[in-house]
Amino acid sequence: MMYAVIPTIVIVILIVARYFWEKVYIRKKNEKIKARIVERKLEGHKELFDNIDGKSLDKQQRMAIVTDESHNLVIAGAGSGKTLTILGKIAYLLKCGILPQEILLIAFTNKSAGELEERVNRNLALGIKAQTFHKLGLDIIIKNTGNRPNVDDKDNMKTYIEDYFSKELIKHHDDVQTFLEFIGCYFNIPIELKADGTLGEKIEKEQHVDLETLSKKYNRITVDEKKTIKGERVKSLEELMIANFFFLNSVEYEYEREYPHPTTDKTRKRYRPDFYIKDYDLYLEHFGIDKNGRCQWLSNIEEKKYVEGIKWKREIHKTNGTKLIETYSYFQTEGKLLQNLKNILLEKNVKLSPITSDKMSSLVKEIQTENANKEFIKLCSTFINLFKSNGYDKSFFATMKEKSSKTNIKNYFNQFNAMRTLLFLNIVEKFIFTTRHGSHKIGQLILAT
Repeated sequence: MMYAVIPTIVIVILIVARYFWEKVYIRKKNEKIKARIVERKLEGHKELFDNIDGKSLDKQQRMAIVTDESHNLVIAGAGSGKTLTILGKIAYLLKCGILPQEILLIAFTNKSAGELEERVNRNLALGIKAQTFHKLGLDIIIKNTGNRPNVDDKDNMKTYIEDYFSKELIKHHDDVQTFLEFIGCYFNIPIELKADGTLGEKIEKEQHVDLETLSKKYNRITVDEKKTIKGERVKSLEELMIANFFFLNSVEYEYEREYPHPTTDKTRKRYRPDFYIKDYDLYLEHFGIDKNGRCQWLSNIEEKKYVEGIKWKREIHKTNGTKLIETYSYFQTEGKLLQNLKNILLEKNVKLSPITSDKMSSLVKEIQTENANKEFIKLCSTFINLFKSNGYDKSFFATMKEKSSKTNIKNYFNQFNAMRTLLFLNIVEKFIFTTRHGSHKIGQLILAT
């Protein structure tokens, strides 16, 4: 019985081996044939490629033109001759017998489409039109339905959103609170929460983030610019989040107030804790360390100096009997800086209560004049356009909120992003769906298309 089985197994192995050998052999053979065809095309059209718009194409450009697969992806950087290659491709297709009206020339923007069309027709004078993806889609819809859909441009969308935040938002206390919490604590995504973030990116990002606290923004409204009550400008994004959390929860604080007790170490500057919470005589230090108490992004010497500084600060408070609470950078790495801060404050019996409606309204008006608000409007506009183009309805918000809530529970590394998503969804859902029956146009605009 065993002798009868062995030859069968051998036969199967030989069949499989022959199949894969033929597959590899045929593929290599086809590649050689294609290479010969490409070489013949390159040679046959050498005169054409030597003079495209007065320039001679390089080998990569020529290969990109004559390679004729079902799908060709050509990746090229800025200034590498992409437009010249497209001109060459059109000239090549025409020489191969393709009619001008059979060539579809598409660009991403109206500007690039216009420039491309001008260059093509300046040299070839064939009347070939370049258009955007949106224009192509619009033409297809008109041709097949006989009707032109109502397409609202992005400038109108921006105007509608700005109108909502300047006139409608301040009428609703809860919505204002959500908006301020998002702008103050969640608008900027810390580089630590991005999987591909590097220290260089962190430094670059924080150089361009507005590190002015909400407290200062509010005081600029109520007090002379040169004499603010809280004119602080913090040093990091994490400190900004902490300061804004304090302000939004009516926790009176001073930033880097001079420590009242003398220190004996003459090699150090006068000690200024990060935050002092007045009503509770509490000091808060935010230490930039990981879970192992390390600062691995610093050099060995700088890390040692920083860690020794932490120990020195703790000893100062212990010696003088002052109350110190601490937060750490790894709280933010785990996406739970604000939640941990809240828990620490509640343990110390610090009362947290939302700021008054008047303060909120004044702050919203101040924020509307700043870059952060412009970026927020842009974010909302992009979201609405994607929401519309995917044909979503109100159920989308419930689904996304549930997904974010589950993420928050299952993976604490995503708690920051989950909370950020929930706040943003609440803001956008409100002005899309609760205003559609009133005078505001955003909901009407979205639901009508």
